[in-house]
Amino acid sequence: MPAAGIDKDFRRGMGLRTAPADKIKVFHVLECGDLTGCSRLVASICNGLDPAQFETAVIYALRSGATKDAFESQFAPHVRKIHLPDMVRPIFPRKDLAALMELNRIFSREKPDAVHLHSSKAGFLGRFAARWANVPRIFYSSHGYSFRMTDASYPARALYFSLELMASQVGEVLVNAPNELGIAKKFAGARAHPCYNAIAVSAFTPRYPDPDEPAPLIAACGRITAAKNPEAFLRLCAKLAARYPSARFKWIGAMQTEKDGLRFQDMILKLDLDEKMVLTGWLPPRQAQDEARSCDIIIHYSKWDVLPTAVLEAMALGKPVIGSAAVDQIIDGKTGYVVFDENALFERACWLWDSGALRASMGRAARAAVEQNYDLPGLISRLEKFYTGTS
Repeated sequence: MPAAGIDKDFRRGMGLRTAPADKIKVFHVLECGDLTGCSRLVASICNGLDPAQFETAVIYALRSGATKDAFESQFAPHVRKIHLPDMVRPIFPRKDLAALMELNRIFSREKPDAVHLHSSKAGFLGRFAARWANVPRIFYSSHGYSFRMTDASYPARALYFSLELMASQVGEVLVNAPNELGIAKKFAGARAHPCYNAIAVSAFTPRYPDPDEPAPLIAACGRITAAKNPEAFLRLCAKLAARYPSARFKWIGAMQTEKDGLRFQDMILKLDLDEKMVLTGWLPPRQAQDEARSCDIIIHYSKWDVLPTAVLEAMALGKPVIGSAAVDQIIDGKTGYVVFDENALFERACWLWDSGALRASMGRAARAAVEQNYDLPGLISRLEKFYTGTS
């Protein structure tokens, strides 16, 4: 039978390549599929790779509350989608073993030229599955090392560190942010490479702060989780409301858990912010972008972070951002402020409230900085060199 007449499913079952011989087959794997930063970045990478040169697939599990249809809608039609339900986020030995075996089966059958693992669980299971399947190029991006999560117990963080150390012997590490490059180099040495998060800046139409606005709208963006330090945001809002009676605030994003939501709403009531605070809840990306565009100052005082997409998007929309030292992309004093405690957070927020001209100039500088340093085409070009083995 001529090769052209062989059914694709038959070819896969026989372990034969189904992609044209001149295409590079790249598989992306992540365990926390949803509509937030990491998933959107993976979708942008998959969609951005030239389909004439690359055959691209994403293997994924879903975060609680996410749906297959919504997650897959982020990917272009030419990107293959493979749902792997057993690759759950928490450590779950039976499911983890099942996911490891299934990943190995997929890689052995499909014979990708490169595999790129995203986040800790996919990174641990996927690196070993790819190695055992003899995948020639294996890459891992942590999107935030799990052992840095200060809300986890010490034994849990020690376990996460040990697992990362073990898996770091396999493949190369493509580091998402400057604040994790040093850690990655300790694990992988010369096999750790800066490959920082990016967005399609041209998709964001800026609205620079109006220098004549007497009551700028202050917002935070992202899921309400321990990492984002929502309590610090509310304490800031209470201080600003006491100083500026016309102050208004917004949190753009959903609660990660019902418990988080109840605690957050209870704190809003205790601080007497219920008439000044808008909680949008979860919104589709385009609506979330519109909400952020309407704001004047963005606060991102996170406890730990990895070049947060929410901040890149705020900068692309022309907003000054005040953030913690975990927020790498802020240029202190130019595109916003980097602060190390809540007193400085309040002080810098007052500076921006009191000066419309400062808000406007920083917003324009933020847009220019994200265009220059964090635009998606540059990231895609760098990744293509890794995937093709020409970097």
